[in-house]
Amino acid sequence: MRVVTCAVSDEWRKLYDESNGVRRNVLNVLNPGKINKVRDIIGLHPSKKIVVFIDYVTPLEYLKSELKCIAIVGTTSDRERASMLMLFESTNARHNVIILSKVADTGIDIPTAEVIIEMSVIDRSQRQMTQRVGRKVRINNSPGKVTYVYTLVNEGTQEYAYWEVRKQFLESEDYTFASEEYSNVTECGDFSSVVSDIKKEDDTAAPAPDKKKQKTR
Repeated sequence: MRVVTCAVSDEWRKLYDESNGVRRNVLNVLNPGKINKVRDIIGLHPSKKIVVFIDYVTPLEYLKSELKCIAIVGTTSDRERASMLMLFESTNARHNVIILSKVADTGIDIPTAEVIIEMSVIDRSQRQMTQRVGRKVRINNSPGKVTYVYTLVNEGTQEYAYWEVRKQFLESEDYTFASEEYSNVTECGDFSSVVSDIKKEDDTAAPAPDKKKQKTR
């Protein structure tokens, strides 16, 4: 597992400081540094099957357009899901990347996944980390099979503080991970206009409660 701390541009920081709640969570995905890093990861694994996790629909649709890939969200019909997964699992290199929303945390298994990219950390949920990372790492634990897991976080944000909490959990579960700092914040698209048009599904979304945390109250 590799944790990548992404630098942020001055424009992005200004928008982030002026925002809160859902808009901050959406902006955390739209940081140009993260989008550039995702492109680099895809280029690093050109023949691998890559799953990108994005919690919110607004940035998911934006990145889907940028990467020209397939995606599954909560409103995707069962028939469409089956079709998308069949495309992803095929040998056609045009469909080596798929973006999944939170629907995949518990509802979808993709044993062909070889690279996992988590685009944001929206809370301190140990449950979500276990579902996304732990379960998928164990799927591909056959001899000679390697799953690459990347978690992207933005420097100097609440997201990074959430990552620090998750980091303690991972260490307690004997996970090992490498750290990387990424500084390419070259603008890639008008992310400011995207965040000003947040989808209805995102405006009403909220992170799922951490059940373990609730039990301690």
